[in-house]
Amino acid sequence: MVHGFSIVLGMDSIQILADVHPSLVSSTPGQTKNISNVTIEGIAQTIHSLEEEKKVRLQKAQMEVDRLDTLKASRMKELVVKRRLKLEDICRCAHIEPDANTTEEKFIALVE
Repeated sequence: MVHGFSIVLGMDSIQILADVHPSLVSSTPGQTKNISNVTIEGIAQTIHSLEEEKKVRLQKAQMEVDRLDTLKASRMKELVVKRRLKLEDICRCAHIEPDANTTEEKFIALVE
């Protein structure tokens, strides 16, 4: 689990395990791994903190997506208003009445 979270979060799983207990990542042949209750609890706490970090990052990502969606909608509304004004100006110069089916409000409602 630690390895999976470390990949998703862009962290070094070996360093994470070494922080729990150095014997978990030792590559010396014949050296035993410390799997005491304290080490197991440390791994469990590490997994919990990685889960929390993942949740926080996902929430931040979702907030950014929402912010960008709002910004996109705002820019699209601005574009509709500009284009509508340009169309009205062209119609006025050509002495043509703008089509009532192309009102600004209808296009903005479509954007929203």
